[in-house]
Amino acid sequence: MPWNGGRAPRPKLTFGAVGVVVMKRSVGWSSCRAAVPKGEQAPCQAGNLPNMEAFPFAYRQRVRYGETDMQQVVYYANYLLYAEVGRVAYLRHLGLDYTKEFLDHGIDFTIGEAHVKYRAPLRFDDEYDIKVRVGELRHSSWTFEYAIDRADGLHCADASTVQVVIGRTATPRAQRMPDGLRMILERAKHGS
Repeated sequence: MPWNGGRAPRPKLTFGAVGVVVMKRSVGWSSCRAAVPKGEQAPCQAGNLPNMEAFPFAYRQRVRYGETDMQQVVYYANYLLYAEVGRVAYLRHLGLDYTKEFLDHGIDFTIGEAHVKYRAPLRFDDEYDIKVRVGELRHSSWTFEYAIDRADGLHCADASTVQVVIGRTATPRAQRMPDGLRMILERAKHGS
């Protein structure tokens, strides 16, 4: 078996009936076998994903033509734009006004890290949900985690961003997260 960097082995795909993929994949100590229509996810693919209740917020959108590439699927970088749309909507949902909570206090935030794991394509005119939750809270930063799912439930991407609180000075530097912001994010993280 070739070395694969310590990652789980790739699923083995075989083609059964027309348009059906038979998949065998080990997940942890177990394995699963499923026959699914092409383009659909087998239960074993979603076995390690958080359940829908784990994301307390979802924002429905529709893929616009300009977001697709020549293969008629959403261009990969646009998933980070989707994360931004979800982030702004979630902050608004939490009652955080960007001007009042950040700018008026002489602070801002920037994105220190961004990650996307692609699982299935979105195509022009697909409806999809950007699901958002609070991840890790640190001294001067916090993580938002995203699930981007087609409206019919197909899981298309996982994403995360790390927001870093910075001062609005000539040389912005990371600084301690304000107590009010931390309290709102902790409440959102723990569902209260």
